[in-house]
Amino acid sequence: MSNLYLGVGNVEAERSVLGAMLMDAGSASYGLGALTVDTFSDLDPRNKLVFQAMVDLADQGKPIDPQMVTDRLINAKTYHDAGEADYLAQLIESRINPDNVEHYVRLIRDQALLRDYLKEMDSIERDFKDGSYEDIGTFVSTSTDRLDRISSKRQVGQFL
Repeated sequence: MSNLYLGVGNVEAERSVLGAMLMDAGSASYGLGALTVDTFSDLDPRNKLVFQAMVDLADQGKPIDPQMVTDRLINAKTYHDAGEADYLAQLIESRINPDNVEHYVRLIRDQALLRDYLKEMDSIERDFKDGSYEDIGTFVSTSTDRLDRISSKRQVGQFL
């Protein structure tokens, strides 16, 4: 089993979007609507923690800005793991123009889709090695359906 998906992600795009979300309410709104914590790779776990803090704030109806995110991370006892003030400053420095957030969000989502696809391929390979299939025809058909289900999630333009 290869676990190819472990290195799949675009950390710079993740940081750029998080920075834009910290500094622009429209970017925060768009990012919260288009991404989930699982959309972020494990390549830099701090990104998931910062995004989760933003989700928590939004769920509480609170604004998203550097100070509010800092407070949320401190209250959740994840401030240190999220890189503290230095990492939040890094995110702000790497932010992109809010007009480009949609493009970078699409990059992040595409990487998440690729990770999911590769994970499913890994699972299919395990099933094959374990002999978890009735016959080859059924195995191929089921495997194809599993991969098609993931690839159908890909967003093209404005349409799903």
